[in-house]
Amino acid sequence: MSEVVAPPQVSIVIPAYNAAATIAASIDSAVSQGSSSLPVEVLVVDDGSTDRTATWVGAFAATHPMVRLVSQSNAGACAARNRGLSEARGRWVQFLDADDVLLPGKLARQLPEAEATPEVLTFTAAERVDEDGAREPLPLDRCCDDAVVFMLTGPLPTMSPLHRTEFLRAAGGWRIDLPCSQERELHLRLAAGTATTPPLPFRRLDFVGYRIHRQPASLSADPLRVLRQHVRYLPPLLADLEARGELGEPRRRAAAHLLAAEARQLLRAGDETTAAAAFAAAAAVHPRGGLHDAYGTGTRLLRRLVGPQAVESLVAWRRRPGRRPSTEPAT
Repeated sequence: MSEVVAPPQVSIVIPAYNAAATIAASIDSAVSQGSSSLPVEVLVVDDGSTDRTATWVGAFAATHPMVRLVSQSNAGACAARNRGLSEARGRWVQFLDADDVLLPGKLARQLPEAEATPEVLTFTAAERVDEDGAREPLPLDRCCDDAVVFMLTGPLPTMSPLHRTEFLRAAGGWRIDLPCSQERELHLRLAAGTATTPPLPFRRLDFVGYRIHRQPASLSADPLRVLRQHVRYLPPLLADLEARGELGEPRRRAAAHLLAAEARQLLRAGDETTAAAAFAAAAAVHPRGGLHDAYGTGTRLLRRLVGPQAVESLVAWRRRPGRRPSTEPAT
């Protein structure tokens, strides 16, 4: 008599492209989340890999019934996540990148909290490991009373939340037209609400749930490329909040600060066109245009006298001995 397999409560979706070197550790960490009281499925979406990724996943699937390989032509990580979302059978979905790992007990601790407040997006803290093995905590402990302000003041990594599957599907899943910063756009969209989903409050759970392995060559490691995406998707989202009467002073100020601060970084990198668009977007959302937050008193005065590009040239010159201009944030 064959064993009855309980339907999964959580679907763990792993997009993978040429991830043969790291996929085993990721799958191991996902499989270990499951138990008789917390059934999971692990959906690995092979995004057209040309290495042995599919072979590794197939080996896991042969010995672990909860592991399933889904193959598609190369379309990018977000398309792979959307494919996994469409195939998911669990009420909840956990995303995991193929070079990162879930820490033991993440879902066992997070799922009861999510089930108790299904209209709230719960998320956990993380740690990051660089190429030398050094670990750095990512506590994500900034204030999140307003989820939109929370997302305007910093990123939320892909693996932090546990999503309600039906809710994420109704929101439209991941945008596939952005080359990077897709997780920040998605979480901002969930926080703000869409035509088909209400705004989601966010709640931080006070434990470390996963480990990110920093990859210097990844798209998200190019801060300037990330900043250019913010200028693409933030203004329409803010305009929608404005039209709904939901863009109050804290959100205006946070958005203007973000855009003006990023405009400064773009100027330092020599991208005057995108910087001008970011400054204009900041001015459109708040009367001060974020300048009081993005500039100190002295640099605000200099900006009025000599203009923003000259200020950034001066800042770069003063930082030159042994230091590089700042290029944060990264998502």
